[in-house]
Amino acid sequence: MATRRFTIDEANALIPRLEMLMERLQQAAPVRSAAATVMLPASEFGRAAMDELHQQTVNLHPIVTLTAVIVGSQLLGIVGAFLAVPMVAVGRAVYRTLEQHDP
Repeated sequence: MATRRFTIDEANALIPRLEMLMERLQQAAPVRSAAATVMLPASEFGRAAMDELHQQTVNLHPIVTLTAVIVGSQLLGIVGAFLAVPMVAVGRAVYRTLEQHDP
């Protein structure tokens, strides 16, 4: 199945439809708050460049990063997901430092 990409104008055209949907939901059951996020995907080149930048700066394999984010989010929710990669990077740096000073 192919993914359809929306232009900014098409994404903006969805806003009135979302408002109408929220009004109908409000009639059916009280809705106190709602949030919607429209994310425009980066190009493949942009994503590849971000992956390369991430690997050079943090120096962690993408599988390690993914695992850290999953475990962090399961343990501490969204805060854990945000803190997982820096904590793993610091832990790895401490481990390497201690390993170098081992007699």
